[in-house]
Amino acid sequence: MPNRNPYTPGFGLSPPTLAGRAGVIDETLAALRAGPRHPRFCFALLGHRGVGKTSVLDAIGERATSELGWPVVHRQAMREGDLLGDVGEGLIPALGHWNRLGRDYRHLEKDLSVGFNLGVVSAKANVHSTATAEGSGPGAFVELLRKVGTFARDHDSGVLITIDEAMTARRPDLVGMAGAIQTVVNRSQLPIAVIFAGLPSFREAIGVAGTFAERLSVQNLADLSPDASRLALVEPAAQLGVRWAPEALDLVTARSAGHPYYVQLFGYHSWEAGGGAEELTVAHVEAGIRATETDLHGQFEGTWGRLRPQEQSFLSAVAVIGGSEPVPIVAVAASLKRSTGQLDVARNRLVYQHGLLRSPGRGQVQFHSHQFGDWVSENHAVVASPIRPNTSQQAQNIKAIRARPQPGRGFER
Repeated sequence: MPNRNPYTPGFGLSPPTLAGRAGVIDETLAALRAGPRHPRFCFALLGHRGVGKTSVLDAIGERATSELGWPVVHRQAMREGDLLGDVGEGLIPALGHWNRLGRDYRHLEKDLSVGFNLGVVSAKANVHSTATAEGSGPGAFVELLRKVGTFARDHDSGVLITIDEAMTARRPDLVGMAGAIQTVVNRSQLPIAVIFAGLPSFREAIGVAGTFAERLSVQNLADLSPDASRLALVEPAAQLGVRWAPEALDLVTARSAGHPYYVQLFGYHSWEAGGGAEELTVAHVEAGIRATETDLHGQFEGTWGRLRPQEQSFLSAVAVIGGSEPVPIVAVAASLKRSTGQLDVARNRLVYQHGLLRSPGRGQVQFHSHQFGDWVSENHAVVASPIRPNTSQQAQNIKAIRARPQPGRGFER
């Protein structure tokens, strides 16, 4: 077996096989071809950490360039950043993709280089957001997009802007970006497509940016199906002449539970445990799962330590009451001797900001990752007050959790 490990569990790394995402990528390319009237021409791609949002953005961008000939600008929002200036800084040099258009492009480049201050666009078409010249700010950004969009329309092209980690953007930046989309794309029908990517909490963040932003289309990126998980494991190995034993493949598929990060992580450590074997077996997978504990336990404790005390108590109560099963919020409130209203902030942060819990039904919560639920049960499931009248059932839940044979436990990334 080659020494090169084909699996990529690191942050921001695209998997060798982007399994299970063809649908959303194809639908997005169809929307780009259709133009600004399509409801998905500008939209938000939302999902929990580790689900592969950045990889999907990259794939969409690559196809927009290769198939449509569009310039693409990838940017990551930051809490203390200047999103409009940053997008402008990336936009103008990206237009060099149109250099093939010759004289028309050179006229556009000259026009942009002397005409806009986001701060200041220099003669080399670099944007410096620290300047305060007249005409800077959101108005200049809208005019920049209008100029670029008009050129794109007149030359049967378009521009794609992708904004990752969008939930971290400052409110003024989101308001400015939403206003620019409303003016340039919706009203003027110019082909400047914008895709935001972020955690589910972005819904709330963009909701304060105006009426238009509240109507922004949303695509939720879910975990992988079992078949997609298997494809993501089998194909990279097969390209290097390595096969998975059926039982080993089933074990990794079950352990990863469809989470793309886990698929890559368990695949990586199973490959390492194989040590040159032409077939990855159950023994290799079991060793690989054990090896993940070193990687994961630091993540568990680090994330747990960043939670607020009430959030920790909330998770502990969920673990004691139901383990990885759905739990009524009223039961959590009773166990913590609080009203459900008093727990709203903790619940919302755990669901929408941290992505540690989900809402499987009205008035219920559940661990988004059953592996994290098991880890909390094992390490932090301590609630002093009675949880529910059926204490025997509670004891059975805890006993079942602790008896469950799980050599490696993961955490949502």
